Amino acid sequence: MGHILENDHLAVELADPAACAGVRFDRTGFITQVRLKRGGHTFCTRERPAPGEGTGGAGICSEFGLFTPVGYNSAAAGQPFPKLGVGLLTRLDGADYDFRAAYPADYFSIRMEVDGQFAQFIVEPKECRGYAAKLEKKIRIDGASLIIDYALHNVGTEPIVTEEYTHNFLAIDGHCPGPAYRLTFAMPVRLDAMEPAYTPRIVDVAERGLRLLCEPERDIYCAFGVPPAAAVGWELVHMPTGVGLREICRFEAARLAVWGAPHVLSPELFIALRVMPGERKTWRRVYEFFRSGDADG
Repeated sequence: MGHILENDHLAVELADPAACAGVRFDRTGFITQVRLKRGGHTFCTRERPAPGEGTGGAGICSEFGLFTPVGYNSAAAGQPFPKLGVGLLTRLDGADYDFRAAYPADYFSIRMEVDGQFAQFIVEPKECRGYAAKLEKKIRIDGASLIIDYALHNVGTEPIVTEEYTHNFLAIDGHCPGPAYRLTFAMPVRLDAMEPAYTPRIVDVAERGLRLLCEPERDIYCAFGVPPAAAVGWELVHMPTGVGLREICRFEAARLAVWGAPHVLSPELFIALRVMPGERKTWRRVYEFFRSGDADG
């Protein structure tokens, strides 16, 4: 069963944690759709269009430990390691961590409270070889803005060193990515990596943005370095309609990535996390939804 946050401007659909499939994405604050009421515009899509494909992603969903999974390298085959926001997963073998793998999971207990324009999630800690963390996430809507506040409290004896990001699976009003979209960055970036076989034919990269030369026929990927800054962000607009959204992050970003496929485009800002035992780390993401020309857009 899903839940809806709603005001005069937005309707935000949240998945119940128990309904979130797979062992990759944070099961708290899993936003499956956002609707801008003026004009009825929608923004979210699925990771993969066909049922059963992909790793269970949809809409605006978070992930911890894509590159630095907590406790994985020190776990032997058959031992557990914590996937924050998900549960204790079991390492299968001696191979490197693979975000696509179906690791056996002992899911964390999650408390959820939803009240009109506000939702709160609390993930109860479960000790695992010295690792234990309490994750809190608060989501609220204010006008045409969606605010997500995170708090990660290390209640274990081992440091928590990892990263978090949101995979923003976007297709404004269902429009596939292509030249009709404009993606701009709020800060200068440096291209660090690009999928070499196909992406260079599709993507034109500038210091403060990315342009799609045509509609992609398969996956594309770029990774960027981001200069130190207190606030970073991006903006995606479907130019023919003027409908768009922007993400503003209230933290120093570790990197920016852009992933896409024929049906979806996903800008992703990462935060690097190092939380020592007894410490608590907080950060915030703000999403603004608009239609150009609207008085409040």
